[in-house]
Parts: sequence; structure tokens; C-alpha cells
Amino acid sequence: MTIVYKENTATLEQISNHLKWCSNQFVPPLETYVDIALYAQKIHNRAFRVEAWHHQDLAGLVAIYLNDDTGFITNVSVLAAYAGKGLATALLSRTEAIAKQKDCHVIQLEVKKENQKAVQLYDKLGFQIKPDEEKDITGIYLMIKNL
Repeated sequence: MTIVYKENTATLEQISNHLKWCSNQFVPPLETYVDIALYAQKIHNRAFRVEAWHHQDLAGLVAIYLNDDTGFITNVSVLAAYAGKGLATALLSRTEAIAKQKDCHVIQLEVKKENQKAVQLYDKLGFQIKPDEEKDITGIYLMIKNL
């Protein structure tokens, strides 16, 4: 399987479809807590995107907001057919390299505590859970990685 990595090429429609198709990969499903169409539009218009393509399929997507010296990853998603093949790890590594190039010193992300598979992946990649009482109450971890 040949995966091609690109930056900022997906159309709004491709991002929206990708997020709909990946919704059940999130814990809980993405569509239960965001309006996917609005979220896709925000990602398309405001985030830097690292994309994994297999032929015409947007197989994986990481979206990051780059603000001064901090990057905030708002989305990590991989289509079910491509799960378990290292795409999320490759996309996050590429995103980290881009953040460094853009002079970011820290990258952050939020993850639902119940999504233990994602928490374990981020931990393996060097993200650490930041103690945060407010997030702790809501069932969300804030995870941080110094670059």
C-alpha cells in the first residue's frame, strides 16, 4: 500500500467526508459532540493540515493550529480501513517536524480520558498529561509535548 503525504491539499468536502467516515473511530463518536460540517470548515480555513492519501482516499488527517510558539492539534483521524498501519504515528511525526520548522516549542492536544487507545499512542510519542483540574472534571486530558 502506497501512502502519499501532503500538506493542505484536501478540499472542504474531502475533509468533511473524511471526518464523517472517521466519526466512529473517535471515543465517543465525533458526531456526538461536534457539528462535523462546521468543524470541517474551521479545519479547512484555519488549521495547518498534514494528510495521508491512498489513491483518492484521504486516509488520515492531522490538523494543527500554529500560534506563536505553541501548536494545538485539533484533530487526529484515520479511516477504519487504514487503522493499525502506523498512519497516525507518521502523520503526528510529520506534524511535529512542521511545528518545529515554524518555531513552535510546545505542541498540545486534548483527548477524552475514555479513549485509552489514543491516550496510549500520544504517551508513546512523548506527550505527557498535564494536570488540569478543570479538564479533569470534564473527562478530558490535556497532553503536552515539548519540542
